[in-house]
Amino acid sequence: MEVDNHIKPPHKILGYTIRSRTRIYVSFIIPRVLELLIFIVEIVADSAVSYQHFKVRQLAFAWSTLILIWTPPLVTFLIITRSEGYRKESQQSLWKFLSLQLLKLLVFPIFMIYNICVKLFWSVEALFQNDNDEERMLCLSKTEATCISELYHLIQAYGQSAPQIILQLYHLLTQDMFRNYETTTVQAISLIFSSFNLAAITTTYQRFASQKQVGRPYPWATKASAEKTQRTLRKNQYLRQELLRKKRNSERTIHIFPESERILENFNRNREENLAGVHNVNDDVVDSKVYSSSNAHTANAIFSFENILEDGEHAPEELAPSVPSKTTAHDMTDPSKLFSRSLSQMETYKNMLILNAQLYIHDTIPRPPKLLTKDLNESQHHEEPPNPVNELTLISRDEVDFFLPHSTLILNGVEREDFAAKTIAFFGWIAFIIMRMLALSTFCVFYPKDFLIIIFVHYLVILIALLLEARAEKKVNLFSFCFLLAYIYIYVILEFRLKFKHLRFWLIGYCIFTVTENVVMTIVWYRCEEFESWWFYFICETIIYSGILFTASVLIYYCILKPKDIVVLLEDNGNS
Repeated sequence: MEVDNHIKPPHKILGYTIRSRTRIYVSFIIPRVLELLIFIVEIVADSAVSYQHFKVRQLAFAWSTLILIWTPPLVTFLIITRSEGYRKESQQSLWKFLSLQLLKLLVFPIFMIYNICVKLFWSVEALFQNDNDEERMLCLSKTEATCISELYHLIQAYGQSAPQIILQLYHLLTQDMFRNYETTTVQAISLIFSSFNLAAITTTYQRFASQKQVGRPYPWATKASAEKTQRTLRKNQYLRQELLRKKRNSERTIHIFPESERILENFNRNREENLAGVHNVNDDVVDSKVYSSSNAHTANAIFSFENILEDGEHAPEELAPSVPSKTTAHDMTDPSKLFSRSLSQMETYKNMLILNAQLYIHDTIPRPPKLLTKDLNESQHHEEPPNPVNELTLISRDEVDFFLPHSTLILNGVEREDFAAKTIAFFGWIAFIIMRMLALSTFCVFYPKDFLIIIFVHYLVILIALLLEARAEKKVNLFSFCFLLAYIYIYVILEFRLKFKHLRFWLIGYCIFTVTENVVMTIVWYRCEEFESWWFYFICETIIYSGILFTASVLIYYCILKPKDIVVLLEDNGNS
């Protein structure tokens, strides 16, 4: 199905189709290997940092680091245990389910490593299968299967990695030259891999709301929920193809209506014949019932025309009334007779036009089946109940398949990014994170109270903007999620759960707002404070160069590598 290609990793890089084995490497194996490496190193480095802080009796930093390590698995545990979907899917008793989740919480690094290794195993297994083979597709489907560990990785990025960077940077910058270099070494490793993790998760979910709207499920969703989403998308994709096919078939049979040239030609030809008969005064005969007869025939013609519109089955039984062809000399001298004869001619011309329209409708215009046009009360009293199968399947040869429009919803979204786009976005977000974290941490060293004020104002401004953006949805859970989303926007911008109506406005506005904050904070401490360490000069230059690199990455991504926009047509059943 076409819709499946939009939600799976793309088969192209820079517009060029890649081989199946290459796609497995760049879309499955390499990301899983990097994910496994980043997770192991970050957990080990953060644990080592916490141990070093305990060792040198810096208990505040030690406990803060340890709490940040355990925050993501604890939040994941609370979400999973409160979800009825996960509980039903496990098909276990409540106590057994809770015991298993508690065990996963206590040994969460082993559990996360196991899930990553399982997906990596099926990715490698797919390489040993033939191209376009069902076994290879089955292996890739297991690689893309939803897993609870994906929820942990999302929470880890913004609940552990982001605050950990600010905490450890603050600790590094406040130390003098007689620092503990063992702690500094593991802190540097922690900072590097925390930045990698934060950039990777941001790259993965930066346009998730738009991708989800056109079919991408939550990576941690239950299997039942993911299958339901796929069935709905396939059903509506099939519906769209059927509607387009029926519409094309109907358009082939319906030409320009009315055919004004054909009707006008018949009308003029009959008019000339009638005028010739009117001016033949040698055979004039008085018709005392001209006007009344014309009215009677007009009524019959109109009645036949209405029957065609209502029933759509039969042509008129009788033709339109003919023109009186005889006129006496007495009629020529009587003004009332002349006026009556003129009215009779006008009625005749009108009847000719009605007849031509009747014949055209009968020969050309498609009509719906009787089941759609028959009077229900009449069928109940005068006929046997119709057989819906026969009425819909056994259509007479003069009828055409009739296109009935459906109430639909048009959803706009984007495809998944290819490997090149993800790479550029990854390095762009690393540059942005370095610029943002260095600006915040350095300013916090010199002005801790002002730092808290700036963070609070930033959070409040973003929260108001998110609530205004979400007011059209009128969902309580979405409004409550905006408070959490505003916290994420302290570090990066993410289109998650809330789809932006004006994407450019949000991206440009957020970048201008955040970069302005970084520049102002950097200028303040660089111009107003006195420092002797070369680290602060290096930090100032790094902030400037990171901002330039981020701007260049954004321009390359959105001007060249941006994923294509797609539109999905869904049937509106009232609760979509």
